[in-house]
Amino acid sequence: MCLDSLNASFDRVMVFAVACAQVAPPYPSPNITGAQPVAQLQILSKGGPAVSVRINGDEAARVPCNGGVALKPADQGVPALRWNLQVVDQTGGRILLDERVTQLPRWLLVQRDSAALSTSPILGLFVACSPP
Repeated sequence: MCLDSLNASFDRVMVFAVACAQVAPPYPSPNITGAQPVAQLQILSKGGPAVSVRINGDEAARVPCNGGVALKPADQGVPALRWNLQVVDQTGGRILLDERVTQLPRWLLVQRDSAALSTSPILGLFVACSPP
C-alpha cells in the first residue's frame, strides 16, 4: 500500500513538472538582468563603399567596406541628440542617407547602393566588397 501511494504521488509530481515545463519558453528572456541597450548608433557596413558619417554637418566617423563603429552622444566630440545624420560615399560624394535621429539605440546598415536606419540589431552575413 505504501509503495502504491508513493507511485501515485510520484506520478502526480511528474505530471505537474511536465505541465510546468511546457509553459516556460524554450529560450531565456533576452533581458533577464534588466539591462537596457546602450544608447548609441551602431554602424555596420556589409559590402558597402567606404563612407563618411556626418552628424549635424561634421564628420563623426569613417567606415570602410565591411567595417563598423559605434557612436555615443558626448563621446569623442559626438554632440547630444537631435542629429541630422548623413552617410556619404567617400569616393563619389553621393549621399546614401540623410535622416534625423532623435532616439537611441539605432543601427545603421551601409550596403552597396544604400544605407538605412533600424530600431533593431542588424543580422546576416557580410558581403564581398566591390573592387576599387
